[in-house]
Amino acid sequence: MEEAKLRKYEHALVISGVGVIAFGIWSVIKATIYFILIPMEQLTKTGEKDVVVGLQSLGLTDRGIGYLIAVSILFVLMLDFALRLYIGKAAVHDGRRLKKKRFTYGVLAIIVAASLTLNLVQRCILLGSGDALLWGDVMASANVSVIVDITSLLALIEMIVAAIMVRRLRRELGISGKEAE
Repeated sequence: MEEAKLRKYEHALVISGVGVIAFGIWSVIKATIYFILIPMEQLTKTGEKDVVVGLQSLGLTDRGIGYLIAVSILFVLMLDFALRLYIGKAAVHDGRRLKKKRFTYGVLAIIVAASLTLNLVQRCILLGSGDALLWGDVMASANVSVIVDITSLLALIEMIVAAIMVRRLRRELGISGKEAE
């Protein structure tokens, strides 16, 4: 009975690990699409006025500042994707018993889930406040992606729960994390 539960949670760990990777790819694609839709000059309006004035004093145009902001955001997104890729691959390896993984990926998944939760709460607060956003219609369409972000959060939560249950069941059954060769 316990072995069947273990197999069930290992399977859930693999599936949710793949989901975490897929949602990481989606976040990069989504941001890239937004940057294609938003004119670069409009990105400078979203930044701090002091920072924009400082960058303009260095000789950067509004378009150049927009590109700088876009590259910075894409860099952060690539770091986020690399983190999600590590978490997802570690979950898949752990679920398939390919490698004995430390629970570090679980802790990192909790951090990513917390940041995603804060992002969703921030979006809900902005929607509820009724403040007009500078990004206009593009950000209004971005609110539709909240559903995808909630699904990503649920995949992370499922992975965390499955990882905890796999650890507990393996310890109870005396099974190591690596498949016997």
